[in-house]
Amino acid sequence: MQKYELSNNDAKKLERVIRTTDFKNPEAILRYFIEHYTHKLMPRSPPQLDYKDVQLAKKGEENTQEQWISYFNNVESQMLSSAGVYQIARSSSEQFLDRFRATIDSAFGILTSTRVTYSKNNLSGRIIHNYGSNIIKSIEDFVELIPAFDYTSLTKALASREGFQYLQAIFYTNDTPNRIKKVVERLSDMKADDILVRTASIFSDFDNVPEWESRDDLQSRSLAQERAVSFWYSDGAFNISSKGRADIAKERTLELKH
Repeated sequence: MQKYELSNNDAKKLERVIRTTDFKNPEAILRYFIEHYTHKLMPRSPPQLDYKDVQLAKKGEENTQEQWISYFNNVESQMLSSAGVYQIARSSSEQFLDRFRATIDSAFGILTSTRVTYSKNNLSGRIIHNYGSNIIKSIEDFVELIPAFDYTSLTKALASREGFQYLQAIFYTNDTPNRIKKVVERLSDMKADDILVRTASIFSDFDNVPEWESRDDLQSRSLAQERAVSFWYSDGAFNISSKGRADIAKERTLELKH
């Protein structure tokens, strides 16, 4: 394996980091930066999907993300991720997208294989596509700051650097904010102001809980880190959410037909 040398100046900087932080040695610093930052330097390759049509999985049965992952592993099939949903919106014909939207609408929402693991100690998180799959390799992104979005319009979410980076990771794309807006508008057949983004709350909020809202989903990130990405239509809006708990929230999902 190739060896790398540091200048005296860089070596002194490393020593200063070790003295003033929790890093124990230079190797720990290197591992941290490889894990958290190298993915930003490399292009994200869109998932390759093989499909001709789409249908509700298991005739519209509702399951948690963990249960759906187990089902797709058992039938040796790939569960659709949010990155896959984005790729479908980017490349599919309008005829296929019409059926895709109609299936999401009839299901009152769909669950994906994308998992968001929120940090217990700060606002960072990991986005993992194809989570738990034995069929296809998982893809992981690290996001330094996941904003607290609660029915925030796609327009507003993309206007901030943190929101843009979060949505890039959710869709596993290097697309620009304007390109993401156009693709998601095509996916939903709605304008960006009517596309709403939701993330897990920073603080638990159990006051005035709507009848349709799950109290489990309203728990703070520090109490429930594991969340699933889902999409649904409601009240004239299209929702993109990573708020539902992966172990509790039950939803339908889609199955691509080959």
